[in-house]
Amino acid sequence: MSLRTEFHTAFDEVAPSTFGMPDRVVRTVVAELPERRRKERWFVRLRAPLSLVAVLLLLSISVGVLVGGRVARDWNAFTRPAPAGYQPTELERLEARPLVLPSLKAGDTCPETPLNQYGLYGYWPVLGAPGSAVSSAWGTYWYPAVVTDSRLTGLVLVRARDLHTGQPVIFVGNSATGPVVGTDTLNGVLIQQRRDLVLDTRHPPLNTLGPGSYTWGITAGRAKGGSACIGWQIDTTGYPTEVFVPRQIPT
Repeated sequence: MSLRTEFHTAFDEVAPSTFGMPDRVVRTVVAELPERRRKERWFVRLRAPLSLVAVLLLLSISVGVLVGGRVARDWNAFTRPAPAGYQPTELERLEARPLVLPSLKAGDTCPETPLNQYGLYGYWPVLGAPGSAVSSAWGTYWYPAVVTDSRLTGLVLVRARDLHTGQPVIFVGNSATGPVVGTDTLNGVLIQQRRDLVLDTRHPPLNTLGPGSYTWGITAGRAKGGSACIGWQIDTTGYPTEVFVPRQIPT
């Protein structure tokens, strides 16, 4: 017997028995080796898609931050009150004046304003002149005139409504202003209807009723179903609100 054999025999006698554990560990490792390699290959294959998902997620977060910041700025700008020191425009100041036209009940007499010494309605610096009327499928249009003092240098805001129904009168043409509230065809032309009329006396018309005045021809309208009692309100920079009710227009 060799010295190597005697050494192993002596070691087995003093060492505790492992009941064949080393051999079982070796067999288990050998058996699991293919499965472990498959898992390692799966992890390697999954690593690239996960990195792509991370990039996409980062991009989504970045876009969300940018869009969220833009929405927040827009919302703050929308809800933020006008900065201190803001001065409303001349038209805004006129539009801020409340309507003081009377409201009538059904059957009430229309409070017509008498004509003045010039055969017009109202008082200087703005007068109203009656005009002819024409009917359409939508309602009634009429062509009055507004006469202004040539010394006026600001804006003239004209608003009107049916005193019995409260229905607003619309205006048509270059001087009509405000949002479009309807359309119609008048004299074969498609027109836009607006709620307000603004005359800029800094750019007066050429026609005049007489020396020291300018005459503005306008087109106003009222939808079917209203009354013929129309109240007019005139607001001019530097002058008090003026109201007059012309002779009832045809229905």
